[in-house]
Amino acid sequence: MAKGQKPARSTEYMAHTGPPDAWELDDQGRPLWVARIPDVLHAPWWSVEIPTTVKSRPRLDHAPKVAMPIYLPGPLRDFAEALVGTSPPGAKRSGHPGLTRTEPEAAAYAAWLADMRFLDAREIALVLNFVPPATKPRAIARPARKRAERFVAAGRLLLRQQGVVPWFLWEDGAVPPDWAVTRGFWLAITHWYRFYVVLYRRELRLVEQLHQAAAERQRLFQEDPHGAWQAMLRGEIEDLLDDRS
Repeated sequence: MAKGQKPARSTEYMAHTGPPDAWELDDQGRPLWVARIPDVLHAPWWSVEIPTTVKSRPRLDHAPKVAMPIYLPGPLRDFAEALVGTSPPGAKRSGHPGLTRTEPEAAAYAAWLADMRFLDAREIALVLNFVPPATKPRAIARPARKRAERFVAAGRLLLRQQGVVPWFLWEDGAVPPDWAVTRGFWLAITHWYRFYVVLYRRELRLVEQLHQAAAERQRLFQEDPHGAWQAMLRGEIEDLLDDRS
């Protein structure tokens, strides 16, 4: 794919969500089509505040922060990576890892602009104010463009390390231009929903049942301590006998 070329559009995909640079965002900067999935707002989301140095521009009409689904560190993220698999980098890495520590918000936002809005290095340099606001894109010098590219690469690496979808699916977070139509992305969203919404609801129901059982046991002890102790011991003995049989 030539440099600066937009990714191919899939008509089947566009019929459902459209390309990423056309995704509407809610008031928290989340993709609207994801945020509208039932109960999904209770799942974990990565978000970053827009750096205060960013100037309002017509193509950046969104909330004061942006957000994407995230896999929290731990077994679920490891399990998701095993299920979905990690692909080789979608682009050559040429970042500056130090920016993930010194400029994490700006770097992450630069990666979001590059991969969610398909802005090129010139446009990102303008948005992040690496050049005067009145500068025309064609007049942006190579150092500013290279600086923007370093921020993008560092942001991708940071989002990969943090488990943010889609960046965690590719080594160094270097997603390909067509990441939104890949099988891996849709699997990642599906498993994210299953792990953090479906399973979480089941856990909530289990916790609620345990609380109800504990409240019932407390009530029995208050009303008839002797009988409650006998009932509890009978239950323990029956469980022990069942385990031995």
